[in-house]
Amino acid sequence: MNDDQNTTPDFDSRRAFNWFMSAIEGPAMTLKVFLHYRFGSQQPGIAGVLALVILVLFIGICPPYSPWPLIGFIVAYLAMLVCRRTGVMIRYMRQDEEHSWFDGYSVVSRVCPFITDEFAKRNIEPLIGIVAGIALAPFSPPLCVYLVMASFCLALTTHARDGIRYRQLKRMRDQYIEQKSRVQSFRDCIDNSRL
Repeated sequence: MNDDQNTTPDFDSRRAFNWFMSAIEGPAMTLKVFLHYRFGSQQPGIAGVLALVILVLFIGICPPYSPWPLIGFIVAYLAMLVCRRTGVMIRYMRQDEEHSWFDGYSVVSRVCPFITDEFAKRNIEPLIGIVAGIALAPFSPPLCVYLVMASFCLALTTHARDGIRYRQLKRMRDQYIEQKSRVQSFRDCIDNSRL
């Protein structure tokens, strides 16, 4: 038997999509720790470590500029990462957990209750990152570029996750309709057998 069974185009496209999502989840996570709260137990996870690696590499590719603003951002990121993970552990001890892969509630929707969490994550949070990056451009062009790039990554991951969730909900609804139909067929079969 050869190993060509797992190399179907559908399998390869899923694998490529998963790698792409993993790669952009790192920069997105550097903004999520500032913009979200109440993470699940698996978050930030490997994306948090990947984000740190990307930030350190980003310092290396920007030698003509001072690295201190990026180092300051790394320190702030690590501090927020520790705060978010501490919150996860405290909730775990209280047995007050979220879904393990939940990426948190939006701080924007908490500050402005008239804005839904989904709308804030999809539209406002990427804009906050872009505005923050542009505002910091005079002080640190590399940090500006990184924040704008991370904002686009945040928007992509949020929209992709929404699309996946929508497809899952459609499948669940289809299964519900099919089960209703099967139950009705079963009842009809039982009623006919009694006659």
